[in-house]
Amino acid sequence: MLIAKNIIKDAGTSRILNGVSLAMGTGQKVALVGANGVGKSTLLRILAGTDDVFRGTVQKAKHSGVGYLEQEVVALADETIGEYLLRKAGLQELETLIQKLGKKLDDPIAAEEYAQVSEQYRKRGGYDWEARVGILLEGLGMRGVALDRPVSQLSGGQKSKVNLIATLLRGADILLLDEPTNNLDLPALLWLEAFLLQSSATCLIASHDRAFLDRLVTKVFEIDWFTRIIKVYSGNWSTYAQTKALEERRLKSLYQQQQEEVHRLEKSGKQKMHDSQAAEDNKKPWPDGDKMTRNFKREKAAKKFSAAAQALLSRADQAKVIERPEEREPLELHFDAAVNEEDENARAIDLQDGVAGYYRGEAGEWSLGPISFHITWSDRVAILGKNGSGKSTLFKMLTGKLPLWSGALTFGAGIVLGDFMQEHETLPREWLPMELFSKRAGLEDTTRVALLLHKFHLGYDAMRKKIGEMSPGERARLLLALYDEMKVNTLFLDEPTNHLDVEAIQELEQMLARYAGTVVLVTHDRAFLGRIDRMRSFVLEEGKLDEIGEYQTYADRLTRDAKRLLRRMPKI
Repeated sequence: MLIAKNIIKDAGTSRILNGVSLAMGTGQKVALVGANGVGKSTLLRILAGTDDVFRGTVQKAKHSGVGYLEQEVVALADETIGEYLLRKAGLQELETLIQKLGKKLDDPIAAEEYAQVSEQYRKRGGYDWEARVGILLEGLGMRGVALDRPVSQLSGGQKSKVNLIATLLRGADILLLDEPTNNLDLPALLWLEAFLLQSSATCLIASHDRAFLDRLVTKVFEIDWFTRIIKVYSGNWSTYAQTKALEERRLKSLYQQQQEEVHRLEKSGKQKMHDSQAAEDNKKPWPDGDKMTRNFKREKAAKKFSAAAQALLSRADQAKVIERPEEREPLELHFDAAVNEEDENARAIDLQDGVAGYYRGEAGEWSLGPISFHITWSDRVAILGKNGSGKSTLFKMLTGKLPLWSGALTFGAGIVLGDFMQEHETLPREWLPMELFSKRAGLEDTTRVALLLHKFHLGYDAMRKKIGEMSPGERARLLLALYDEMKVNTLFLDEPTNHLDVEAIQELEQMLARYAGTVVLVTHDRAFLGRIDRMRSFVLEEGKLDEIGEYQTYADRLTRDAKRLLRRMPKI
């Protein structure tokens, strides 16, 4: 059980959460959604107890354990993987306590505490720890990684996985997961999905992965951008999206109907007022005989017109019960791909028997290839495979960022390259956006840069932010704004959806549907893949690149493998 009441959180003069309340029952799987910057990560930190500067209350079932996965990978301690996992799972502390209490079993109080601590140790998988860790490492694509390997030697993606493993190892009753699918390849994602489906833990999951949420959750909590409170929707992601769209259309329709009725009443009221004034203007000086009667009737009619007009205007005012639905300015991505050559071969990439790799000192060398691959103008190419299979290396080979040891690369002279992976990693953190546009795109017009940032939902304050102070999502949109200005005609996108909210992901899908250029893509986002037309899918395994006829067949095979692996997991 997890209950939060009237959570209020401020940051400076800004209110992030404005009276958030929620309730989750035992074993429920719930999605936490909303635009980037709406306060999802803040709320998860509050629920996890790592942020105690707030107003309101958080209640959990007695003795319930909480596992919290942060979105950003924090610097991990200088210890081995095994030591780190033992410490984060709380097993080191419990082992010490068990040894201490085991010497006092003659004391009834100590014996009772010993039993409680032993149960916690069992619940966290302490008695079959190695077997559980082995399954988790294999499921998340780290099979063969030694537990005595220093954490400091791991890649960023591997550190994320070790963090996730540590969270899952706690055997927590409540899991608070902030973007758990980031940095996971498709096999690991499908394994995590299967793991959570069979878990009895209560889960609150902040994620932009629509297919993941469709499979897992039965309820959606949305933090509203304007009110900063939670709206509750029953069902999975797709049900939520349909319900929300219908709700928005209904409110817009009701507001439009109201405005039409108000306009009609006001128009009629104004006409009555006009008629009343006309009757007053037509009155003559007080006459005798029949003329007196006629003017009396005229005056009476004027008063009647005036009263009717006031009644109509009053009704118009009372009819304004539905406020205009609040809407954020929509994110609209429009890329004009530069076409500087008539010959399409000038915008093609051809790799023939390419081999490249890295020298790793005492560890020797690692190489990929030989691989031959031809990408024509306006191709849509998805490269799939496990982390560590060489997808990023292949990207660097195809873009000329990694020199070939052998083979040949023909890179069209008409290509204007946007390398999302490389740029995201190497963006100078000390630069301001103006410096980025000046040095990468030759754009010196401050107003033009501000308009571009606004177009990609980066406010004017982003102009004064150093790139290192931006969130990952803001940096992603900054790069897209830069590519727009550069008229990029060949996009290499390595996990482009990782740091975008769903609105931005859906607009990116629409942009790619309109985009005339070439797209080469690595992603684990199944919904994103399924919405790109003319997609050619390739799998990179054991140094070989093979085209697959049906992407779903590949995903189904991985799901079966994940379920088989989970059946080997020791039960708690």
